[in-house]
Amino acid sequence: MSVNPDQDQHRRNRLLAALRPRDYALLEPHLQIVPIGEGEFLHLPGDEIEQVYFLHKGIVSLMAISKEGDAIATASVGSEGAIGTIVGTGFVRAFTRALVHAPGVASRIEASHFRRAVSKSETINNLLTRYHMAQMCQVQQTSLCNSVHDATSRLSRLLLLLSEQSKDDIISFSQERLAYMLGLRRSSVTLVAQTLQSQHFIKYRRGRIEIVNRRGLKAAACECYDVISRAFDQILEDKQVAR
Repeated sequence: MSVNPDQDQHRRNRLLAALRPRDYALLEPHLQIVPIGEGEFLHLPGDEIEQVYFLHKGIVSLMAISKEGDAIATASVGSEGAIGTIVGTGFVRAFTRALVHAPGVASRIEASHFRRAVSKSETINNLLTRYHMAQMCQVQQTSLCNSVHDATSRLSRLLLLLSEQSKDDIISFSQERLAYMLGLRRSSVTLVAQTLQSQHFIKYRRGRIEIVNRRGLKAAACECYDVISRAFDQILEDKQVAR
């Protein structure tokens, strides 16, 4: 029997990797490996969602937009998650702007095939529910963080989360992009980045931040990073997914 060479690549996404073979088989024939480019919109508010993207590499931000055009990231998605899975619950229109901040690769599936798989598998349905709960945790915790914690805590939290989602200690984000995600002024991000570098927690140069002391950066961050990280780890444990 021939083996699809893309099959192992699909499993680089943690959601797909968590599925048992019989449930994964409902999705795999319809998955296609595609690049996602920096600055690309995977969907906009009000769009009908036609594709679901399971990320292998790259970072996508879910942005809330005001009438005046102001925007802030309410959540970010990396290899632990997917974009557009809400169609599996019956909703077909997007609520947020899904913007690719760091380019990468994803497994893409048409919404109709995804909905069909969800309807046939209690396990996929269960995993989807758990994933949406973890995403809601991220949205709520990010809202709390942006409201009550200082810029140093917020940037440290975001850098740790982006590093975890991209599986890399090097984060290729400009200060302008980080400010955009945090709802801060660029000058504020510059000052915090300089402070973290002086403490030898990160190395910074234009458009590139490297975490060199993760323990120190975690100490600088608030508790929000641990809360968000634990939420995703819990929903992706094999024992929980197999229930």
